[in-house]
Amino acid sequence: MSAKGVVIDASVALKWRLRDEEATHQADTLLDDYLAGALELLTPTLFDYEIANALKVAVDRGRMTETEAMVAMADFQQLGIESTRVHSPRLAASSSYRRKPVSRKPDWIPCQARNDGPEQKTIPRGLPRGSSSA
Repeated sequence: MSAKGVVIDASVALKWRLRDEEATHQADTLLDDYLAGALELLTPTLFDYEIANALKVAVDRGRMTETEAMVAMADFQQLGIESTRVHSPRLAASSSYRRKPVSRKPDWIPCQARNDGPEQKTIPRGLPRGSSSA
């Protein structure tokens, strides 16, 4: 019998290091099952970039030291979790699913920063203006 496969994103893996996060016990259970060979973990192709960015933010916010972040990144890589391209055949077959046409416009749009004078800041397209991406 082969191990059941689960695709995890960076938020799950980060719980293994950022112990003040919610649901760390559930994340630990997934890791324990993976290490025991009872579960196959897979990650999306952008996983390493998401982890690196989240660890940088954690350092910037004082949640961990730079050394802890470097050790965490090395530990994630040593786990040998396979990266996979996540594809949903059900989504692709859906009549509402349409590939976006290629656009020469950037994915980021300028917006006026509040109380910062003429300086321009950017927000990703589709992000509600009242939200913060940080």
